[in-house]
Amino acid sequence: GINAEYMGNADVEKLTKDQLLEMANYKHPPEVIPIVVSAALILLGSKPSSVKEWNLCRPKIKMPLLQKIAKYDPTKPGKKAKYIRAKKNIKGLTVEAVQSRGSIPAALFFEWAHVSIQLRYAADVQRRRHKHGISEFQDGVERPATAEEDDKEDEDDGDEEEPGEEETDPSAAEEA
Repeated sequence: GINAEYMGNADVEKLTKDQLLEMANYKHPPEVIPIVVSAALILLGSKPSSVKEWNLCRPKIKMPLLQKIAKYDPTKPGKKAKYIRAKKNIKGLTVEAVQSRGSIPAALFFEWAHVSIQLRYAADVQRRRHKHGISEFQDGVERPATAEEDDKEDEDDGDEEEPGEEETDPSAAEEA
């Protein structure tokens, strides 16, 4: 299985009460902060409608939130909708962008949410493979997933090429 202990939590847990308070006290924060905080709150179980506005998020930014983050395991089976919603919220953002346009605490919330979403996706893939009897190892030897398995499991990632399809001619890549 996946080791859920490593989720970037250590960084979020290092946030101080003062940093959280500073973030919660923003009356009109940079646009990126409410986006990231609401995504984290959605992952932790808040209904999207209950965190759609900053004034609804602010009261939830307290030290117990960090304890919830520390105990959170995104690899556990459960409703997928919150992951889809949170992923949609933070789509296109990077840690660097959140830090430069927001704050370091917001960047840590972003990183935690992003890693949690990735871990959930990986755990779902493993559960589906297990359910369908697809083993990544046969006779103790790792075997690559078939193209059909890859299509089913990685339909939205699109950034990996199939073995043997690596572009060797740079001009061929430009035509694609």
